[in-house]
Amino acid sequence: MNENIIRRTTALVASATLLATVALTVAVPVAAGNTECVGNVWGGSLHNVTVPQGEQCNLHWATVNGNIQVQKGAKLQLESGNEVMGNIEVAQNGVLDLMLWGCALSHGCDSYETNVIHGNVHLGQGASLFTKDWGWTAAKHTIDGNVQGVKIAEVYAHRISFGRNVEFKGGGSLYVTRSDMGHNVHLGKLAYVNLPTNVVGKNLKVMDIDTCSVASNVVDGKSDIQPGC
Repeated sequence: MNENIIRRTTALVASATLLATVALTVAVPVAAGNTECVGNVWGGSLHNVTVPQGEQCNLHWATVNGNIQVQKGAKLQLESGNEVMGNIEVAQNGVLDLMLWGCALSHGCDSYETNVIHGNVHLGQGASLFTKDWGWTAAKHTIDGNVQGVKIAEVYAHRISFGRNVEFKGGGSLYVTRSDMGHNVHLGKLAYVNLPTNVVGKNLKVMDIDTCSVASNVVDGKSDIQPGC
């Protein structure tokens, strides 16, 4: 094949690949200081972020100086190394997923890029919170504020540091392990609770749970656990 044809074909393939990548990545300013996120956003400094209804936003090593709103049925996936200065509100049936890739890509196996949320996290009805660290490290994601939800779908948290109060009630399931809970923990009227090997800074109350297991936790304050847990 003629060398010029080969070069022209290679350039066309590269251009098509770039266009496909760009099509999957959308961060659109919707108002002064606000960003609508669909797809992947890499790095940079943002103010308020909205994940539109039914869409998914993946943030990588970004700084959000304001708040994040995850609309109905949407998903926010915080990949490694994000910092959120404000609050995160997850609407009905939405998902907040905290990832930790550890020694992925070029960061090296000694560098663990956790996610840090300085504000509060609120889960709406049917919403979920997940954390993943793939078992590579003892490093923890951090939520400095309160974490609350009513009639949630699911909380699955492995190695996370909660700075303030944790409160879930009115339905759904919760599994939290190897985590730090800085203040009070109140779990009530949930379908399922599994709470092993955590540290609670103040009081722990677990009541009116359909199926529960609470074991091997260190509680600095008062423990009020329903019989059978």
